[in-house]
Amino acid sequence: MNATTTLLLPEDVVVAPVANLPPDLSRGIAHEPDDFIVTRPTDGAESFVVDADTAALLAQFRSPTTVVDAIANFCRKNELDPMRTLDDAFAVLADLVAAMMLVPAEAHLTEPVPRIHSEWQTYRYYEIYRRQFSEEECRSIVSLHAGYSMVASRIDYQSGDPVRDCHLFWVPRSERTEWIFSRLWEAAQRFNKAYQFELSPEMGMAQLTRYTPGQQYNWHMDLGSKDASVRKISIVLQLSANKDMEGGGTEIFYGDAIDNQLHADIGDVVVFPSFVMHRAAMITGGVRWTLVIWLTGPRPLR
Repeated sequence: MNATTTLLLPEDVVVAPVANLPPDLSRGIAHEPDDFIVTRPTDGAESFVVDADTAALLAQFRSPTTVVDAIANFCRKNELDPMRTLDDAFAVLADLVAAMMLVPAEAHLTEPVPRIHSEWQTYRYYEIYRRQFSEEECRSIVSLHAGYSMVASRIDYQSGDPVRDCHLFWVPRSERTEWIFSRLWEAAQRFNKAYQFELSPEMGMAQLTRYTPGQQYNWHMDLGSKDASVRKISIVLQLSANKDMEGGGTEIFYGDAIDNQLHADIGDVVVFPSFVMHRAAMITGGVRWTLVIWLTGPRPLR
């Protein structure tokens, strides 16, 4: 950062007391009682917590000014030592420049960042599209497992109890399976009309999953780090009839509801955002088969 470059704090950069945030947000931010938050409403923007003196200094940049002039004016007004103030504030100012919250006054970055996505007009934790596949088609999908290697997938809590315990068969998209992928894509597009997630056309491989008595996949979300960070929509195709098994089923966690069971049956397609907590409940009798696909996008959370 050059201390003689003319900088500007764009009008859409918010500098506000952390204490003014809703309690559920402020509780998750490490701060002192008089600290301020600095943020800009752009996708993926970083937020910063600064002390009250730094917040007051930032007000100098609401009009174009250099760091040298802003420090001088601020210190003259508050009877502070300019060199000490510069030393204290330089690192924070450099971070704000790197985050494009303090920008060169002549740059296009001074313009307010447009809000690309409008607000969702509705929100549901999930949708169930009934009877999207016939029983015969579901049996045909289950039979695909014979052509692929089984992966015994088990992840345990520290206590030793299983988070996930199931058998996986990875099914690629091919001429043989295109009818499955394309139909699930149609269901996802129907769901996505309300949310407009950025989706990539690549659907990856489908996870054909078998649960036998005692197996489950406990509460989790499909969104995560690395490759999982770009998951947008999760799809679960129920391949087993409820009458042929005991227990099991997909459950969605949505607050204090007593019954989180979705009551999907054979041929039903369950679609939900990948950030939603859910689980595959434990099977106590019979066998449960599902086909799972995650639709991804070019960037996380868009």
